[in-house]
Parts: sequence; structure tokens; C-alpha cells
Amino acid sequence: MNLYLVPDNPENTTFVSANGTAHFRVTTMSSPEGSVTYLQRPSENLEDGLLAEIRTARGKKATIVASSLLEGAAYPNRDNESQGFDASLFLHRKGRFDASSRYFTGNDGAEYRWKYQKSLGWTLTQCSTGEEIAQQVRWFSEEGVFAGQERSALRINPCSVDIELVVLSFVMAEKKRRPRIKSKADESKTLHAEDVPLDGAVEGAEAETGTEAYGEL
Repeated sequence: MNLYLVPDNPENTTFVSANGTAHFRVTTMSSPEGSVTYLQRPSENLEDGLLAEIRTARGKKATIVASSLLEGAAYPNRDNESQGFDASLFLHRKGRFDASSRYFTGNDGAEYRWKYQKSLGWTLTQCSTGEEIAQQVRWFSEEGVFAGQERSALRINPCSVDIELVVLSFVMAEKKRRPRIKSKADESKTLHAEDVPLDGAVEGAEAETGTEAYGEL
């Protein structure tokens, strides 16, 4: 399944399938103290569909993630759901020489790795088997509401890990990567923010201008 990012911005986007159904919405609210990114299922009310909050403070304070998705033995040191816990307890690196990878434990108890490669983007695999679970792609769609358009998408294969954890971990990894390449980005390239309703439907869409190459992690 391909979930297209409309627009291609991990902090403010909607994950939309080829038939126009909106599956996830990501919104970010910023303040002088920092920002809060919300991941939700499409809903008229934020609280009704809320899956996770990612709280980023200014300075060197740790990023906090709060989510009912992160429960059980894999996260025994987390605070209560509303307070959240250090995001690195969920999505983390392994050693200083593995800067291009991020690891997490799925709801199925298996360990997963997001691996970033320049010009390819992120690929998610199960560590023990090497099975490819998901991949960040630029995809030319031949059918559906995006027919004839090349768009950024998250391709997810059938798997035992919850799709919500795949999307949450991807958003966190890409959200952290983007600011590092922002200063290198061509300022002439802009993304057009498309209006995707929260009722779960998309009626056509405009193509983003340009094709953004994936930058360094």
C-alpha cells in the first residue's frame, strides 16, 4: 500500500491512499518554547482521533513522545500516557557510528530498523529477518486521484507490526532529519499546501512543484 504525503512535509501532512482516502493527519503547532506535533486518524475532533503527540522544546531538552500506542513491556520506564517519555526510549540509535539508522520495538515484540540512504530515503526492515516492511519513495502514480503525478509516498508491505507504529516512527525520524538539511535546501523550491479534509476523502489534488531530492541525515 502506498500512502502519499500531501504535501511532502513531515510536520504538516496527510497520508492519503490512491483512492483518495485520508488515513493519517500530521499537524504541528509552534510557540517560542518549542513545538507539538500531533498524529491522528482523520476526525473532526483532534482528541477523538489522536494517536500520538511529539513535543519538542527549544534548546537541548529531550523530545517527548506521548502515545497510547507505546504500551507494555517494551517501554517499562515510561511515565503515564499524557505526560509521555523521552522519545529515544522508543526510536533510538545504536552507537555513534550508526547515525543513519533508527531502531524501535514493535507491538509484536520484534525489533525494527529505519535505515536512511541518500537519494533513496528511509527503508524499514525487521532486524532478525531482514524483511522489508516499508520504504520512502518518489512514486509516479498511474491511477487513482494522483494519476499522472509523481509524489512522495510511504510504501508499506503486509506486516505484523501495527501500521500506526510504522507511520509514527517514520514521522519522528523524518521530522528530525529535515531541519538538518533545511539550510542546504534550494529556497526557490516551495511546496504547495493542499487542502485535504479531515473527513477521510480527497477530491483531486494539485502536484507539488519540483522533485525534492532526499538530503543527508
